[in-house]
Parts: sequence; C-alpha cells; structure tokens
Amino acid sequence: MLTYIKASVNIGKAKTMSVNFNESFKALVREVFQDKSQGVIHILDEVVSNKASEDIHNINNLKQEAIKDIRSNIATNDFVRAEIAELKAELKQDIADLRSELKQDIVKVRNEM
Repeated sequence: MLTYIKASVNIGKAKTMSVNFNESFKALVREVFQDKSQGVIHILDEVVSNKASEDIHNINNLKQEAIKDIRSNIATNDFVRAEIAELKAELKQDIADLRSELKQDIVKVRNEM
C-alpha cells in the first residue's frame, strides 16, 4: 500500500500549488536533504564563524583606533600643559622684569625730588 503525502507550495502572489508525494519519495527527499543539510550546516557554521571572526577583527580594529586616538589626545593634552607651563613661566618673568623696572623708575623719581 502506498501512502501519499500532500504538500502545498507557495509559487507566487496568492498562488499555491498542491503536490502529492508517496513515502518512498519522502524517504528519498529526507535522505538527500540529510546529506545536503549537513553540508548546509557546515557552510552556515563557516559563514557564522567567519562573520564572528570578522566582527572580532572589526572590534579589534576599533579598539586599536580608540587607543590611538586616546594616546594622541593624551599627547596633545601633555603638549598643551607643557605649553601653558612655559607661557606661565614667561609671564612670571615678564611681571618680575616690569616690577624691577618700576622700582628703578620710582627710585629715579624720588632722587629727582
């Protein structure tokens, strides 16, 4: 006795095709797809692994770029701090020089009086 399996397949917009399969065809399809499914699973595993390794690679690249930017900013901050310290020292020296000149001018004015 043959057992038939009825399947409905969508073939387009609102169109469905009905097909009847017997058990031997069903077994054949299972066997074929079992072999193919292992291959498909293997391919999908490789794709997922490749995608994961690409993601890890991208994350590592982003991490390296972030570290580079942070180091650059730190170097820039250190440079700015050094420049500020240098300018501060120059200003202190200029103020000291002006005070000295003012004191000399005051002494001259006192002597002239």
